[in-house]
Amino acid sequence: MDDILIVGSGLAGYSLSREIRAIDAEIPLHLITTDTGDFHSKPMLSNGLQKNKTAETLINASATEVVYPAMPVIIKTPPHPIVIAAPDPKAEGNWQTEQTNEGTRCLFHGVGDDLLGFVISGRFVEEKQALLQRLPPLLPASI
Repeated sequence: MDDILIVGSGLAGYSLSREIRAIDAEIPLHLITTDTGDFHSKPMLSNGLQKNKTAETLINASATEVVYPAMPVIIKTPPHPIVIAAPDPKAEGNWQTEQTNEGTRCLFHGVGDDLLGFVISGRFVEEKQALLQRLPPLLPASI
């Protein structure tokens, strides 16, 4: 596949790059920007400047340090919620499944037994935050 070029390093540019990386972690991806490319909440810039902060003090990560955490899909159905944090389709590993009357927990462990993805429902949704902390980031340290 050809390289992908994204013009702009604002929220839309970074969001698009995150979504592309979630689909294909190997495709060459380039962000073009007229500023430094550092990640900060540009909508919050006016609030920060009002408090006499500089753009540099509002930076969350430099362009080479952006790492997106795992972001699961949450299906909100009151009687039986479902949370899906799909593993990379290219990941090698095994699913471990537990099913009860109150819900289901499916954990995808990689070759080194690291948690790489999960699907939880019902009462197991309470484990979402703990499981998310065990997942690797979606993007490598540099894009």
